[in-house]
Amino acid sequence: MHVQVKNGVDALCERARAAGASIEREPADQAYGDRSFTCADPEGHTWSFGQTLELMSHEAMTSATGHTVKAGLD
Repeated sequence: MHVQVKNGVDALCERARAAGASIEREPADQAYGDRSFTCADPEGHTWSFGQTLELMSHEAMTSATGHTVKAGLD
């Protein structure tokens, strides 16, 4: 499950850790403009959380990640 938040992804990570989640990937800035982390809750469900830091065009994301980024179902 992925949840996109408006702000506070680092504080959310600390709240998850304090509540017993195992942080699998610490908060980090991503090449596609988000800051994100991944955790497993005490029941073992995996969650990822992201916060948009920079809105990027599809061309900029393709350039930054090396992956083709498309919009819609074209």
